[in-house]
Amino acid sequence: MVEKASNAFTLEKLRNLQWEKVFRMFYIEPVVFMLLFSHTLSGTIQRNQVIYQTCTVIFHYNESDCKQLDVKNASAEINAIETELQPYVANLFLARTLLESIVPAFCGLFIGSWSDHYGRKPLLIVSMIGFSASFLMMAAICELSSYYVVNPWWYIMAAVPHSLLGGNCVFSVAAFCFISDITDCKSRPYRMIFMESLFFIGLTSGSLLSSFVYAAVGSAATIGISGCIVTFATLFIIFFVPESLHFHKEQETKNAITANVEKECIDSKVPITACDLQLDRVAIDCPPNFMNDEEPGKDKRMELPTPATPAMSFDDDLLAKYVERLPQKAEERKRQEAEEQAKKAGLFSMVHIRDMISTCFKRRDHHARAIIWLVTLAMFLSIFVFDGVMTVMYLFVREKFHWTVRDYTFFETVSHLVPMIGALIGFLILRKVFRLSVVTLALLAFFSEILNNLAKGFATMPWHMYLSVTLGVFRSISGPMCRTIVSNIVPPSDLGKIFSIKNVLQSFAPFVAAPLYTLIYKRSLTTYPGLFNFVSSFLYLLSFVFIGYVLRIKYRYKQHYAKVLK
Repeated sequence: MVEKASNAFTLEKLRNLQWEKVFRMFYIEPVVFMLLFSHTLSGTIQRNQVIYQTCTVIFHYNESDCKQLDVKNASAEINAIETELQPYVANLFLARTLLESIVPAFCGLFIGSWSDHYGRKPLLIVSMIGFSASFLMMAAICELSSYYVVNPWWYIMAAVPHSLLGGNCVFSVAAFCFISDITDCKSRPYRMIFMESLFFIGLTSGSLLSSFVYAAVGSAATIGISGCIVTFATLFIIFFVPESLHFHKEQETKNAITANVEKECIDSKVPITACDLQLDRVAIDCPPNFMNDEEPGKDKRMELPTPATPAMSFDDDLLAKYVERLPQKAEERKRQEAEEQAKKAGLFSMVHIRDMISTCFKRRDHHARAIIWLVTLAMFLSIFVFDGVMTVMYLFVREKFHWTVRDYTFFETVSHLVPMIGALIGFLILRKVFRLSVVTLALLAFFSEILNNLAKGFATMPWHMYLSVTLGVFRSISGPMCRTIVSNIVPPSDLGKIFSIKNVLQSFAPFVAAPLYTLIYKRSLTTYPGLFNFVSSFLYLLSFVFIGYVLRIKYRYKQHYAKVLK
């Protein structure tokens, strides 16, 4: 009976939730969807094209033999060619990953502080222009390869435009700061999980359609379609997406004005009665002094808010209050000077780096600084694994299971669809019905990642890969929950800098992750090609430990974090 009442109460809360606040300023999510759809629509096609060009141009095999590399049941000779190509192709993918990370790693040092002063929209526009140019350049190179001999390294050079303009680092800082600007603590988790759902819808739909579009129109046209979609998203940002930086302040001002107007209206409508014309107070044993409220010979006293000086005179009270507020005023003045200095500084000024470092390392109450860094490191390890696995996963399934483009894109579709369902179940049921906190859900997500990678490491049959997807059903909620934890304990004015340090680490991750995973894969290619999955499991175990310590801090300061991290 109690359980039914609790469930009914939870459903009632979901129905009564102010959904207009959750979906307010619904601008950035369609852009994220279009960008991810475009990436997955043509991502596997690009990798397949690089393998084909390497086979024909670098190793000089016949075109007929190279085309059979994408056939399901190829001969032993073709499989031997595949094994010969893979170390060279792995180096190509490694070079692309590093190229995509050099400039974003540098930009990440400045953009967080810069965006906190100048806004999010310029960063969104610049990064999307880079993505559009890279897709269109890749489509042009792919089309030219049909008529001329094109070295596969030119495909790697197509990553230069979006790398020079910030890439994923700049876009993700601006996008997540945009979401944080327009939401509050109550609506932010819903908005984050909805954005994550759109994230997986974009990945799933792009992967699902990829092989069919490729079969219908070819590689160059598929990549060109992606370029057109991203270009449309760029124009959408330029002409329709508003600036979100000062949204909170404007909303607070509007709410305050509305509240004052409503109060004045209510006061003006209240009729004056006879009671309102009576004296404020009349003592029974002492008649009121109609001429003077104060008793002669006595000074008016005012008590301080602190119990240390209860009997000071009015002048002493003012002096004491002034002295008490001196440190607070000095700190406020210092903060205002720092903001003015940052506004006067250019984009690549050292002021932004100092501002970011001081914000990330300054002392915060209730071990908030430790929570920020633990969550940031957990997210960094997730990105580290993603960057490493992305370099070798396609090569792994081709070598281990001899999958074609359609086999791999179907697996990608399932691996994106299942976590999307897990995100909805994990958030709407585990959080709203069982009332698990955001920290507990993050722990569950990293545990799911550990199982997912262990299953891939032990996989010997294709269905084992799909079993790993099922075990990783809750892995997609780690990102939204970690970002919600940080957003809820950091003031809006510091969010850009905090997200920036995370993206700086994210941009430097490929410099270590991609070479490490490539090295492990090349060394274990002929013996145990799935060895890198166990490295991923160990790194996710470290993330699990970090979030576990966050949970310990939360219980240590239970009263403070009861609402912030509920």
